[in-house]
Amino acid sequence: MQTSKSFPKAFQQQLQIINVFTEGRIDIAKARDLSKTLLKSDSMNLHLWNAYATAERLNGNIKEAKKVYNTALAMSAKLPTEVKEHVVILSRAYAQMELDSEGEDARNGALNILASLTEGNFTPHAPAKKGAAPVSVPAPRILKARKVNIQRFKY
Repeated sequence: MQTSKSFPKAFQQQLQIINVFTEGRIDIAKARDLSKTLLKSDSMNLHLWNAYATAERLNGNIKEAKKVYNTALAMSAKLPTEVKEHVVILSRAYAQMELDSEGEDARNGALNILASLTEGNFTPHAPAKKGAAPVSVPAPRILKARKVNIQRFKY
């Protein structure tokens, strides 16, 4: 998408995100290509990563959406502080997608995402192998994440 250099960068980024969503509703292949092109020049734009993953999810490509979220969140530890603030939006969207999937493994995936957020580094959830019991998030990890959130938000 060509945007005018006269627009502020934040406005250009919003236009790019809108374009990814619009293309995603019409042609996911074009949305995917557009997202990859835009991310080559602005790989730290977590809102763009979220738009890309959301476009995949809305087209029923849950595995593809998970790959996009995992890629973006895996690099999040290396991002500058001002960009890291947006990790929460990405994490929340990913956790919500997992919860929408239903099942114990999806709930554990959401817990893993939210616990990773408090730990400052992202570790993708390893889903259970077919026929095996779901891989749960250990209780001490959940309690630690809860403690961090209580301290962070003082509630």
